[in-house]
Amino acid sequence: MKKILILIGLLITSINLMSQDSTQPLETIYQKFSFTLFNKVADDVNKNVILSPLSAQIALSMLENGAAGKTLSEMQEAMGTSGYDMEKVNVFNQTLTKQLTYRPPFVWNPQAGTEEECKEEYEAAYPICEIANALWTRFGTPMRDNFINNLNTYYEAETSQVDFGTQEGIDQINDWVSDKTHQLIPSVLNEPNDDIWLLLANALYFKGSWSIPFSEDDTHVEAFHLADGTSIKVDMMQVSGNFKTATTQHFKTITLPYGYGDFSMTIFLPIDEQTFPPLTFDDWQTAVSSDNKPYLLFKMPKYSIEGKYDLKDILKEFGITEAFETTADFSNMTSKKGGIDEIFQCGKIIVDENGTEAAAVTVIIAYDCIPPEPDETFAIDRPFYFTIENNVTHMILFMGHMAYVQETNKSPNGITNQPVMSPTTRHQAYDLCGRRLLQIPQKGVYIKDGKKSVR
Repeated sequence: MKKILILIGLLITSINLMSQDSTQPLETIYQKFSFTLFNKVADDVNKNVILSPLSAQIALSMLENGAAGKTLSEMQEAMGTSGYDMEKVNVFNQTLTKQLTYRPPFVWNPQAGTEEECKEEYEAAYPICEIANALWTRFGTPMRDNFINNLNTYYEAETSQVDFGTQEGIDQINDWVSDKTHQLIPSVLNEPNDDIWLLLANALYFKGSWSIPFSEDDTHVEAFHLADGTSIKVDMMQVSGNFKTATTQHFKTITLPYGYGDFSMTIFLPIDEQTFPPLTFDDWQTAVSSDNKPYLLFKMPKYSIEGKYDLKDILKEFGITEAFETTADFSNMTSKKGGIDEIFQCGKIIVDENGTEAAAVTVIIAYDCIPPEPDETFAIDRPFYFTIENNVTHMILFMGHMAYVQETNKSPNGITNQPVMSPTTRHQAYDLCGRRLLQIPQKGVYIKDGKKSVR
């Protein structure tokens, strides 16, 4: 028997940001893109995945502000926003961020209890959702004022110049990542790199307490059945309560609210224990729109997931190719030529009796130059001719023919071999020009057995 839990995301239950002049609202476009991206990243059912589609979408939206021409149109087409101009997308992201991150200010009412008690109740009632953006560029890189203004205005992005070739510069970026993810993700760069000239990042952090909390006293060791048919022992939490449930074509679902219910986790359990179908937008819509709330005993393991996901090849599959070419058009960002070289996301989630803590960082990096993948191999592994010429006068200084090369005393793995000589080669000798001698000279300098000898 196979029982696998899927976390699709932490979503606000009601976001009214629909545009009046487009057939499909940006809210729906973002939701559908979430499933498209997730199913590409989570294509191996035997691997754990924690992904923030929203973090990737915001990072790509910031990048879109710098794109133009074919580069921009490919990104809009892949993300489904072709029907919207950039300002509308920016305003949507700005409004969405404000809604997701809003928490009413804490006000202590002495009649309700001590300040500490009221603060604890406040923290449990209102989950924390934080979204941060940043742009770092190399010192002296020319950036368009309008691009910087858009990032500051709509995304509240921190913009600064940094020396990517120093440890101090790398520490500045990693410290920002660690701070914005509350230390869940300590770093995204390993070492200084002079070739980096741009790094664009989005960080998303969430922490919420269950509306119906689990008790640690009720957590027991039970079996969790893996996709390969084996079982492992896990710490299984359990709680009784009224939970929203639904049944789709392929899944049984349950929704666990946080705090006062603005955020929730929805879990999808495959109905068929032998298959693991991809998760769809329709599955999710059915689950979150259900009004069925039976009283039940719910069991779920404590778990944590962390991972790093390369999104470049996936985005190329979606049709975003020009952005990664040297011919990319980011003229709305900078006069500097070139495209984007890396886009990846790091994520982590911890789920226990108290609730959930999760973070993700999406990083976009551009280098001065990345050596292209070779189109073919040109190997000089047999006799050849060569010339040495002057490219101004076009005069040939030297010409040659290489018929054989002195054999190395190293094996292919780099280990030095002791010379082995057959009877026919044991006494072969060569002059200093490499010509074979018929016999060892009575007097002079010659090469024998790879060593210079003098008589």
